[in-house]
Amino acid sequence: MVIDLRGTGAKLALVLVFCCIPFFFHHGKQVKEKQVEKPVLVGEFISWTEVDKLFPRYAKAKIIDVDTGKEFYVQRRGGAYHADIQPLTAEDTAVMKEIYGGKWSWKRRAVLLELENGRRIAASINGMPHGQGAIKDNQFNGHSCIHFRDSKTHGSRRVDKAHQLMVWKAAGVIEQQMRTHSAEEILVYFFMALNQEDDSIAKKLLLHPSKKALEPFTDIETISIDHIKPLGENWFEVKMRVRFKNADRELLRVQKIRMEKQDGYYHLDEQYLGNIQDDDVHKVMDWFSAIL
Repeated sequence: MVIDLRGTGAKLALVLVFCCIPFFFHHGKQVKEKQVEKPVLVGEFISWTEVDKLFPRYAKAKIIDVDTGKEFYVQRRGGAYHADIQPLTAEDTAVMKEIYGGKWSWKRRAVLLELENGRRIAASINGMPHGQGAIKDNQFNGHSCIHFRDSKTHGSRRVDKAHQLMVWKAAGVIEQQMRTHSAEEILVYFFMALNQEDDSIAKKLLLHPSKKALEPFTDIETISIDHIKPLGENWFEVKMRVRFKNADRELLRVQKIRMEKQDGYYHLDEQYLGNIQDDDVHKVMDWFSAIL
């Protein structure tokens, strides 16, 4: 029997080409996916007493927003229990305002403070110009606050929990910190995250995180807890103040929520969050003042 090697070789080559196409396609897809991966932004989790020395008055630094990766430059102008900062230029102010969606806000955001030597420190800022400002022509009327681990507000001389929550996020230690807190405390942090419009933190505190689980809170402008009553067996009754978008007043809502421990800390069982927007379930009540 005579074998035509030329014909056989051509056929083998064709087979090899078709076999390799899926590999190269899949490999190319993997490379493309890797190219669009978002870099993880994490800063050092160090105390305010140390940062106070590393970032003295009149020092300049770069602020990096953890969620967007956008950057702007600031100068420390003062502050004893946290740092008071101002954007250096009008361009820096524009970037800062863009990070806040084009509108100044007291909402806290997780950021990194990058020093001139390249060290990155976990921090939290608010986006509201207030008080005195000394840098001319930066289009920022006042200063803003930047908090670090264990820093305090100048008014109350107390640690601001919402700022600390954002510092934890910037340091990548949310889960680690939650393992040191009770179910009731984690409930507070969940609604605090929602009030700061940070769904990424809120989802970490849900038993089965999903976009749908947070849909009941989509149209809420502000939300805060007034009172938490333990009901036993990891059930809690939560009384909260809610202001819906475009509303002229706050309403009181009451919700029974179940907690369950998973991965070393308590999570909210999202199926019991219910529909907080249902006006027929919980009206504003006369006993509102009794719990204040």
